[in-house]
Amino acid sequence: TYPNLEEGASGADWLDVGDGIGGIILSVVFWLIATILIWVFLWFFGVVLWTVVLAFMAMLYWVFFRSMLMVFKHAPHCKNRLLPSAGYGLFYTIMYIGWVYFVIAGVHLILE
Repeated sequence: TYPNLEEGASGADWLDVGDGIGGIILSVVFWLIATILIWVFLWFFGVVLWTVVLAFMAMLYWVFFRSMLMVFKHAPHCKNRLLPSAGYGLFYTIMYIGWVYFVIAGVHLILE
């Protein structure tokens, strides 16, 4: 069904260590190296994943709890006054949400 594919052709010919005791020993050594590399990759991935999760949780804490505390602190001053209320709302929206967009834009610029 695939005319351009030769039977038994693969790009992993460098892994062919041969038969016999030398091939067995080399296969075990390759297996140990591959296991160590996979373990290091998974460990690194776990560290990165936990860092991202903790940073996201810190952002959510800051946005939902700290910002609400500051907003409710100005509630008596803004009662029945639309303009100061909208001003405080806009200010705290920019201060507590805007920096997240700046961080995302900065990371995007660094990765380009």
